[in-house]
Amino acid sequence: TDVIQKLDNDKKFRKFVVTHYMELAVLIENRGREKRFGKEKR
Repeated sequence: TDVIQKLDNDKKFRKFVVTHYMELAVLIENRGREKRFGKEKR
């Protein structure tokens, strides 16, 4: 059961990391877009 628990935790952890990484990537992309196009829009 210890191995199964470890695998389950690993799955949850990986899911968390992927979700967090996606959010971070979107934030970085938006920030880059603002720097590039912010002056033209406003």
